[in-house]
Amino acid sequence: MNADSVLSYALLSVVLLLVLVLSLGYVLGHPVVLSYAESGSMEPAIEEGDGFVLVPSQVARSPGVGDVVTFQAELVNGGSLTTHRVVEVTEEGYVTKGDANPFTDQDTGEPAVTEAQVVGVVPTFRGEPVTVPGLGTFVESTRAAVASLQMTISSYIGTSLVTGTQGLAYILFGVGATVFVLTFLLDEDDERTESRDTDREGVFSTWTVVLVATLFVVFVVTGVMVSQGGPTKYGLVSSESDPDTPRVVQAGESVERRYVMSNPGHIPAVSFVEPASNGVEVDEENREHYLGGNETVNATVTLNAPSEKGYYPMYVVEHRYFAVLPTGTIEAMYAIHPWVPIVVINGLVAGAFVVFSAVLVGTKPVRTRTKKSGTLLRKKDRG
Repeated sequence: MNADSVLSYALLSVVLLLVLVLSLGYVLGHPVVLSYAESGSMEPAIEEGDGFVLVPSQVARSPGVGDVVTFQAELVNGGSLTTHRVVEVTEEGYVTKGDANPFTDQDTGEPAVTEAQVVGVVPTFRGEPVTVPGLGTFVESTRAAVASLQMTISSYIGTSLVTGTQGLAYILFGVGATVFVLTFLLDEDDERTESRDTDREGVFSTWTVVLVATLFVVFVVTGVMVSQGGPTKYGLVSSESDPDTPRVVQAGESVERRYVMSNPGHIPAVSFVEPASNGVEVDEENREHYLGGNETVNATVTLNAPSEKGYYPMYVVEHRYFAVLPTGTIEAMYAIHPWVPIVVINGLVAGAFVVFSAVLVGTKPVRTRTKKSGTLLRKKDRG
């Protein structure tokens, strides 16, 4: 394979990686790996319009003072995703502040940020956040053009499936697959022209296809398990009295709330429900659950109203895994870290898929051309 082919495959790999990142971000409902600043609240560390690397909270360490985090706000920016620095860690949660802002978010009414609200942590290099200059500006400047293109494609094919963020992921994946096929075909033409007598010309490894397909399967499996879990918010108002309102609880008292788990697929799953903020309790009976295919299970969580009056967002978090291993094994791995079962299950799924593919399509290389034009011409000349 020549240098141009290596460069083409490298660029294709980057495109496919970006497609997977964008698609996973859609599935999870928040950015993964890359995001960008839509305001100047973090200047000069992160300029408005700059992109930044984001390590998902599921794999990042717990943030400390000085760390920059992206969190789901209650009030800041209209309750949207916000990227600010942690300036204090309290029993209630994190106190956050934009570097360019004169006050903390909590001074302006935002409740302390809980672990469940943190989407990711921005890594630093030599004390500075890792940024991609101009990424946000580029994204914003092309957003309208992309939306227009999506609407045009939608009108031609007569479906809205290609609109929105999900539609963009479909389009990018289709473009990536098309580029892969065209690159392979053009590479074959180049090899046919440059070296007609090479023994390995016209041979394509089936393992390349299997590897790409396996990575896609692992991506889908991970996305499904992570997206079906995640944090759930309960709003609770601590008051002096105990009115007949589900969200209002007398200060110092407790109330039980229902937590519903639904498995829409046919593959059984194991689910773990844990408190994700202060004031939330989940007893052992309601912590672990087995969900059969198309089954819905109810759990009970206890919310404790603080003695100080006011509104309190409270969270529980669910971690869900396909039950391809005994429940006890999954529980033991979960006790190590919530991502350990995902890694092991993905390994099992990937291994099974590779074995299945090897049995189905074989492992021998596929020869895409059997004739050698140069050899045939030489034989004719000799005749």
